[in-house]
Amino acid sequence: TLPDFVVYRPEKLKKAVKKEGLLPLMVFANGACANTSITHERVLSEIASHGYIVVAIGALKLANDENWESTEAHMLIG
Repeated sequence: TLPDFVVYRPEKLKKAVKKEGLLPLMVFANGACANTSITHERVLSEIASHGYIVVAIGALKLANDENWESTEAHMLIG
């Protein structure tokens, strides 16, 4: 339901919710650099593995894609 975002979550979501209850939410934007989270994929995946839901703005584009748009603050409202 969020076509312009990438959601990072624990691999075993139901198990994490059962253990922790409601999971905290982190919203990530790469600022004016690029409308993608590919350059931060590892750290965002690591955060999610500790029981967080991370919603990152922008499609998960390849790192060598030169057609990145800048991320504007208004884009965080989906």
